[in-house]
Amino acid sequence: MKVIKTEFYGTKLSTMRISIKKQPSYLSILYTNGEYSNNLYCSNLYLIKALAVKTLEFDFEDVKKGKIQSNSKNDLEYMIDNIHELNLIQFYDATVFKKLSKSIDHNESLKIVIKCNKSIELLSKIEFKADNEVIIKIGNNR
Repeated sequence: MKVIKTEFYGTKLSTMRISIKKQPSYLSILYTNGEYSNNLYCSNLYLIKALAVKTLEFDFEDVKKGKIQSNSKNDLEYMIDNIHELNLIQFYDATVFKKLSKSIDHNESLKIVIKCNKSIELLSKIEFKADNEVIIKIGNNR
């Protein structure tokens, strides 16, 4: 666990950055326009605990830097180009499910950070379902 010191209006706060998974996690993405993707993976997933809102950081740097044009790279480019249409992020992963369900409450509000050359921040809520399913509902679509 990495602890980052942060200044907030002159007060020092400790922010914990917890690695949820340092291996590829495949995601299913649903857009409000009906488009769907299940080829996208993030290389690292972190939970950042701070004073106000917990943050889930999806790191797509490895996908973006890849020299080969793959389905995952195409899906990442589509997601970035259509970030305003992003509705839902869903994945089935026992490790992620176990770590997140211990650290985050069902239906808790989260900030989502998508790292890929730049950081994109979105507000969301998280749900935990049976069979290690994690659903993140983005913005107004909660």
